[in-house]
Amino acid sequence: MNLIELLSEIRTGGGEIKVVGHDLRLRVPAGLLSPDDKQVLRAHRQDLLRLLGPAEQVVVDEEREAIQWVEALSPEEAEVVVETALREWRDLVGWAETPVVDPVKEAEVVEWDDCVDPPPPCERCGSLELWQTAAGSWHCQRCDPPIRSEMLRLRAARLRREAAERLADPSVLMYGAKGRTMV
Repeated sequence: MNLIELLSEIRTGGGEIKVVGHDLRLRVPAGLLSPDDKQVLRAHRQDLLRLLGPAEQVVVDEEREAIQWVEALSPEEAEVVVETALREWRDLVGWAETPVVDPVKEAEVVEWDDCVDPPPPCERCGSLELWQTAAGSWHCQRCDPPIRSEMLRLRAARLRREAAERLADPSVLMYGAKGRTMV
């Protein structure tokens, strides 16, 4: 069966084909299409999109007209036009070839003497996660965390514990322990 006969059969059978965006939507009664019919529809998908889809809108603007003008030229004439446009563009913006840079020659050399020595690792745990007080002394983040971060760590542990309780028992309130309300 060809495409025209198939479309006629779909219409007389109570089905419909429409285009939504770039997709074909097909609604037909069950059993109306055979596997061969479906294969014909797949093979002619692009044709159906063009046939049933919205007509292309013709937008009149200078850029589109210029493209159509260039497309109408012979390949030799089009090449001359493009080369002229590129030359004029380069003259207009002062474009020049980008110089090739050798990364080895241009690399910044840093002497080790210019670098700041890192503080020594923690004597208890060997960690390099250190923090510095305003007075300039170094402390281990694991062994001697700052007070604010310790408070945040304890609060996070409490929230994790409460979340686990809430998952285990749905009667636990969102915030706070069972039976306690937070204001």
